[in-house]
Order: sequence, then C-alpha cells, then structure tokens
Amino acid sequence: VTNHIDGSEPPFLLIHGEKDKIVGRFNADNFAARIKEKGGSVETVFYDHKKHTDTVAAFSWVKQDKSDQLEQIFAFLKNQKTQWLIETRSVI
Repeated sequence: VTNHIDGSEPPFLLIHGEKDKIVGRFNADNFAARIKEKGGSVETVFYDHKKHTDTVAAFSWVKQDKSDQLEQIFAFLKNQKTQWLIETRSVI
C-alpha cells in the first residue's frame, strides 16, 4: 500500500491496538511515516490494551458506548472539516 502514496490523499486517521497480534504496530508506523514523507496528513492513535478486534468492534452497536474511539474519529473529522473551511475561505 505504501508504494501508492503520493501525498495527494485525504488526511488519514490510523487507529491501532497495541495488543493486536494480527497487524503489527510497525504497519501503522510505516504507513504514517510514508504519508508524512510524501507531504500528506496523518494522525495516529494507539490504544495500550486493545486487540485487533477491539478497534473494529468500536463500530458495532454493541460496543459503541464502551469506547472513546468514535469520539476520537468524530473529533478528527470535525477538525478536518474546520481545516477545509479555513483553507477554502482563504482561497475565496
């Protein structure tokens, strides 16, 4: 995937659980580094006690109220919208 990054992608939010045994943290680190290297925007969030399925389960209606992940995602999206509005207004 990192071979296709050219810096023109939209901002990324990478969420990773440190207890993830399926996808290693180095994948998120490498991905984030490549995005930054190409001039892109990326934020990373690492959860100390979450596994692979925990980070995905936050999107389930069963776990939505037990995770702060959605709040972080909404904050990220709100910030991106705010940045877009600032940039758009400065162009107009």
